[in-house]
Amino acid sequence: MIARVLPLGLLLVAGCTGSFSATRTSSAQQQATHEVSGRVASYTTAPRGELDGVVLDDGTSIHFPPHAGSAVLPLVQRGQIVRVVGVDTYGPEGKRIEALTITGGGGRTVDVVAISPPPSPAPSSGAAAPPARATPPLPPPPSLTSAEVATTEGRIDGYTTTPSGDMDGLLLSNGLQIHFPAHTGSTLLPLVGRGTTVRVTGSETRGPNGTVIEASKVISISNGRTVDVGSIPAPSTRPPGAVEPPRERAPAPGAAPPPTRVR
Repeated sequence: MIARVLPLGLLLVAGCTGSFSATRTSSAQQQATHEVSGRVASYTTAPRGELDGVVLDDGTSIHFPPHAGSAVLPLVQRGQIVRVVGVDTYGPEGKRIEALTITGGGGRTVDVVAISPPPSPAPSSGAAAPPARATPPLPPPPSLTSAEVATTEGRIDGYTTTPSGDMDGLLLSNGLQIHFPAHTGSTLLPLVGRGTTVRVTGSETRGPNGTVIEASKVISISNGRTVDVGSIPAPSTRPPGAVEPPRERAPAPGAAPPPTRVR
């Protein structure tokens, strides 16, 4: 009797083990990473307009979390060739690749998985505060959508400044205005002498002064130096002294006057 039961038990254990092994193999195959490359043809956005993916020229759809959009943006300009390592996923629009790392044409790689989402605001506690005096709401920051991702190149013809005199933008010869936070002026100063040519990558917005590009990267064409504007932290307090734009040379006799600074 024991001799008959023992083989049957072994068969049951072997069957369960084989089934478990097959399940693990199937799961590993579904999550297996692979690499694709191609030229960026267009963009995809989240419901609130944030950049959350690109579509390559062969139709491959690449997805990444919207909170990673600002870090990925310099690598995925339209027309650039990118290399993506990721896993296949399926959504309402069909198959897409969930990016784990993205490498741009210059060899720079962004580890998408390592970018943490911004912390959620903590719920308020304690007694309710009295109503504050009504103030007009601040305009929302420009979102990175497919229509707003832009790269431009031009000669610096002038500057813009804040009311306190800090340099916060450039006027290019192609008619576009470039804006950047005033606290980044000291870092950008060596790249933005009047008459030099720069290439700017950022998000395009439109306002009372026309089209403005909010810079995320500024590259000097003359020496190739690059400043990643978004990586420059804002100071906790305003440093003493304004970062003024480069001094203007006196115009030659008969020459047109320099552009007026916009405040």
